[in-house]
Amino acid sequence: PEFVKKVSEEDIAINVYPVKLVIIAVGDRADYCGIFNLPDKTDTNFWKQSFSNGILEIIFKTKS
Repeated sequence: PEFVKKVSEEDIAINVYPVKLVIIAVGDRADYCGIFNLPDKTDTNFWKQSFSNGILEIIFKTKS
C-alpha cells in the first residue's frame, strides 16, 4: 500500500548508551525516533544488528 513507510538500512542510525538505545530512521514519508530504556544487566559494549525484510533486530549480551 502507498501509505506504508519505506526505510532502508542506510536510513537508520543506532546509538547505544549505557542505559538507553536510540534509533533514528528517515523514511520517504516520515521520520522515526525511538528511545528505549535498557535493563541494568545489558552489556552495551557487545551488541549486533540485522535488517531483513524491513525488520530491524538488535541483540545485546547480558552482563554476568
